[in-house]
Amino acid sequence: MHDARLEHKLKCEEIPGAGQPRPEQVIGSRVHVFQTLPSTMDECRQLGFQKAAEGFTVVALEQTSGRGRVQRQWFTPRGSLAVSILLYPGMQKASEVVMLGALSVIETCQSLGIPGCGIKWPNDVLIQGKKVAGVLVETHGGTPSFTVLGLGLNVNIIPEIVTGMQIPRTSLAGEAGCPLDLTGCLITLLKSADMLYRMSTSGTPLFEIWRRNLITLGEKVNIRGAAGSWQGVATDVNPDGSLLVRTADDKIITVTAGDVNLA
Repeated sequence: MHDARLEHKLKCEEIPGAGQPRPEQVIGSRVHVFQTLPSTMDECRQLGFQKAAEGFTVVALEQTSGRGRVQRQWFTPRGSLAVSILLYPGMQKASEVVMLGALSVIETCQSLGIPGCGIKWPNDVLIQGKKVAGVLVETHGGTPSFTVLGLGLNVNIIPEIVTGMQIPRTSLAGEAGCPLDLTGCLITLLKSADMLYRMSTSGTPLFEIWRRNLITLGEKVNIRGAAGSWQGVATDVNPDGSLLVRTADDKIITVTAGDVNLA
């Protein structure tokens, strides 16, 4: 069900693209807010197949079938934001979409004065070692190809209701010490994402900014992938986002996918 009241509030707050879009603005040019959806990613993917306008954003205040990487469940209770954004970056820029997603969350945290934010490679945003957000990117071929950027952000949830997770959870409200306005957080998130996307598509790489915010580098990590599990030290990242890990026998392994957790 659409949340018309929140959509109206977004327009009154002059979210980028709501009401009177600026010519250069992309993300947030059209925002649909739902009280509940099975999956914002599925909803946004269908818009991509229909060749909807770039920057079209789907928001759910609750998801019943949200997912993370490798089809894991993503828990989206009330008090969270589930956001999916339709983009046409071209295949050569698709790897930067993960970077801009995580960085937009970092900027949202910083705007609230929350310290200790960092990115755990490749797609989690942590605050003082606790997960506050996840990023999911799905790219689909075709003419044109399109990418759906998914952001799951814990705003006002009580972290204790999320159980059975390897990384403990937190929320923006918990870190800020007070309940937060969902609309304000969404506005900040989309403004940041829009600015970063325009930087990327205009030729300014996001890699160095993303690299500076990685908390994984220099740390001992456990890696689990299709080829098995091993340990090593995360030494660096490549511009395409892949992780370089030095193993115990002094070999450098390039990790492009898999689970990487701090040891």
